Amino acid sequence: MKEKGPGAGTPRKILPLWKVFPLLRGTAILAVVLTHAIISYQGQAFQLGGGFQGEKPWLGIFFLPTPFWSFLHEWSSFAVPLFLFLSGHYLAVSTHGGKAVWGRVKKLLLPYLFWSFLAWGLSWKKGAGWGVLHFLHLLLEGDAVPPFWFIILLLQYYVLAPWIVALVRRRPASTLAAAAFLQFTVTGWNYHQALSRGEAGYSLCFFPSLAFYVVLGIWAGLYPDRLKAVLGRFKLPLAGALLAFFGVLMVGETAFLVNRMRGGGVMRAMLFGYSHWKVFSFPFSILAVFFLLDWGRRRGFKASWIRSAGKNAFTIYLAHWFFLQALNFFYWHGLGALRGTAAVIVLDFLVGVWGPLWMARFIRARLPWAGNFLLGD
Repeated sequence: MKEKGPGAGTPRKILPLWKVFPLLRGTAILAVVLTHAIISYQGQAFQLGGGFQGEKPWLGIFFLPTPFWSFLHEWSSFAVPLFLFLSGHYLAVSTHGGKAVWGRVKKLLLPYLFWSFLAWGLSWKKGAGWGVLHFLHLLLEGDAVPPFWFIILLLQYYVLAPWIVALVRRRPASTLAAAAFLQFTVTGWNYHQALSRGEAGYSLCFFPSLAFYVVLGIWAGLYPDRLKAVLGRFKLPLAGALLAFFGVLMVGETAFLVNRMRGGGVMRAMLFGYSHWKVFSFPFSILAVFFLLDWGRRRGFKASWIRSAGKNAFTIYLAHWFFLQALNFFYWHGLGALRGTAAVIVLDFLVGVWGPLWMARFIRARLPWAGNFLLGD
């Protein structure tokens, strides 16, 4: 399929979606590492600044520490919904026998257990090791390594996939509506808990929390012609404007939650406010997914390193937190001049992406037998 290029009179090729997906995975994992680099910087700034007491309220209304970086963090939050959409699409076109389901689960579970046990060992090295029962609790909720809640969530969708795919195949509109209802029910409960008790509600690893994005991906995989019809009516300038509009509303919602939850500690309030279950995260994330799909198939992504990151997205997801923890040690032992500066974000991002890539290259060349549980190969 081709269309006219702007002002040139030459046809522009529309890429098939299967060529766009690796690039989208690369974009998503880069956004994940960026968000964690920003959190690392904000944690250091919080410690060095005595808790951000000197910060003025954002727009004179809500307290939002390091507003620019909070904005960038929130606008990068499309990564998790995009990953879930791509996972749903993968599940839609996969087989669903018991052996196939177990194969997909095992591919996630083996590296999840390895890296989680490594984190347990490191907790003892720090001098305040987790007890067995505490570690098992962390293991079940995906909290032994902070980003691993997503793997627990994905495991649930992998196990439930045969039934979800069957429902979407039989009743696509009803299943999408039911998934949206479940997701907003969790959002409502979390808001109730936040506003009435000042505490978190359901964990993000609870499967209804972000169910709509997976179901949307399954729908896209089962009905590719309908997806192409939606993208065919998609207007990138209008979508970009709406994306910016809902992005601003989402940041405002984050500032509101941070302001309400400050009594329990600013960093805890910020991590709560950054959560993906927020009301305006929903339209922002859906728009971002379709915007990137359409942008990718129309414009393409030229950078080969984005494609490389996409092919190794799971490996980067598994290992990048450990590289950031190693860097954090050096910030306090030798790189003190960088601590609490924007250079932390740049260095964390580069090491968080390239560290796992170099590690993967070494393991595949020298220790190929370890790829399954170290890299998720």
